[in-house]
Amino acid sequence: MAPNSLYNRIIKGVKRDPAKSFLTFLMSVGFSWGAFEMFSTKWQGILSIWAVIILLLMAVIVTLKEIISPASITLKWDGIKGEITIREGDIFVEKRLAITADDFFITTIDKLVNANSLIGKLITRVYDGSIKTLEESLTPSLTKFNDDAVSVSELYGKNKRYPIGSTAVVSYGDKQIFVTALCMVDTEKLHGFATPAGLWKALEGLWQSLAENPKGDYVAIPLLGAGQTGVGLSSQTLIHIIVASYLAFTRRIKNIPDPIHIVLLPEVISQIDLVAIRRAWTNVERLQ
Repeated sequence: MAPNSLYNRIIKGVKRDPAKSFLTFLMSVGFSWGAFEMFSTKWQGILSIWAVIILLLMAVIVTLKEIISPASITLKWDGIKGEITIREGDIFVEKRLAITADDFFITTIDKLVNANSLIGKLITRVYDGSIKTLEESLTPSLTKFNDDAVSVSELYGKNKRYPIGSTAVVSYGDKQIFVTALCMVDTEKLHGFATPAGLWKALEGLWQSLAENPKGDYVAIPLLGAGQTGVGLSSQTLIHIIVASYLAFTRRIKNIPDPIHIVLLPEVISQIDLVAIRRAWTNVERLQ
């Protein structure tokens, strides 16, 4: 059974608030039984049995409507042109997408960047395995950050470390791809690491790039900070950080006119309490 199936969303809704689920069902049954009593004198024999079944089904439907965990949510705010949708999907089939990279923007598939990383999947699934094609558009798009980059010893053909948040904008076919530096590379141990502070800085760089490159269509982003070099926070917390960063940027700096879609794998979205996220961000005056 799919992690985000209707059955699992029902179970998640019941677990989120068992008391509410039980009381909602009792109230629905009570209302249905009251309606049955009101008209019971007109219902006889088999008709009365069907009436009870229909009323109980209505009670179940009302209960499920109240408690079921939604498959997706969209967050909107007054005074902000953009919006955020959180849903299930596959980010690499999207026309406009954002992913993260290390501060060298390394594309060589090896110990540091493996095939299951976001860059690795971008190369294999979007660029048909051609690192050269990606590099031909990636390197020129980083020139705007050269003044802030630090020259270092060469690593996998790269000799510049770019500031966290530096975002390259590349195109391939009908796709537009934003690649943002999130993790730093430990050049001695050859592994990347990221921090919550670095995630916030990376998000600011991504938002700035999205604001500068509007197209009137949504941009899909993964659960930033949850990859192989993640910041060590839960998926629920990461979504709160992404939303908070988005609101802080759009309210204080610049509007992002294009909608943002946080696209999650089924096994990830099944762990997210979308109702709690929607409830938490209904009132955001504290960020104004």
